[in-house]
Amino acid sequence: MKTQTLRWIALTPICVAIFLGIAVQPNLAHAQTGNPTQVAYKFQSLGLGQGQVMRISVVNFRETLPPPCRVQLINAKGESVADSGLFKIGSLQTKVLDFDRASFTAAGDDGTGRLQLRAVVRFSDPNGLPPGPTRPGIEVINKTTGGTICFGAPPDPDLTY
Repeated sequence: MKTQTLRWIALTPICVAIFLGIAVQPNLAHAQTGNPTQVAYKFQSLGLGQGQVMRISVVNFRETLPPPCRVQLINAKGESVADSGLFKIGSLQTKVLDFDRASFTAAGDDGTGRLQLRAVVRFSDPNGLPPGPTRPGIEVINKTTGGTICFGAPPDPDLTY
């Protein structure tokens, strides 16, 4: 009796895993058919103080042109405060966009004038995006010295199908 009970205890998680795998798999396959139509890289929030520039670099590692790109800066309230508009990046090239703290009229944090901003870099094409590496990066630069204060590696992309 104990042996049979132990078998059921051991087999139950396996049966549940198989059932969930069969039940969930068709939904995942259906949701991700074809190429994604939008890729969004959503960076963490960074502080931008007086005398600093937020630099967003977007590199195209492929030998073909990617779809148009757009960079937005979002403030702590979730509002878009800067928008690059659509732009294209040439084959094997990098596009650099600088957002100077002095260009923002918001007062920022009490006493410091520091703004919390996060960058969102989007590529979109309603016909689907071609595969291939296009990656953004971010850094905060001291305008006086030209030195990088902090930087951020690209986050995992959010894909929309």
